[in-house]
Amino acid sequence: MDIDKLLTFNDNITRGHIYQIVKVLCNKSLRLNSFPHRCINDWNKLPEDIVLSDSINIFKSKLDKLWYPERFSLEEMY
Repeated sequence: MDIDKLLTFNDNITRGHIYQIVKVLCNKSLRLNSFPHRCINDWNKLPEDIVLSDSINIFKSKLDKLWYPERFSLEEMY
């Protein structure tokens, strides 16, 4: 699968990390509810030190530390 067909990286970075993804506008609910489309905002909000982690395990460890306080939050559900 060609990643360039799914995602477009942002060339005009003014803040945040260098791997921010452009969220393409869509009219179809099929694409709107797709996994890549739903994850773009969360990915773009990540701090640069997490995105630029040297390994997957380090990435996951840092991500767990970042998201742990919100782990049991029910605010988004209601």
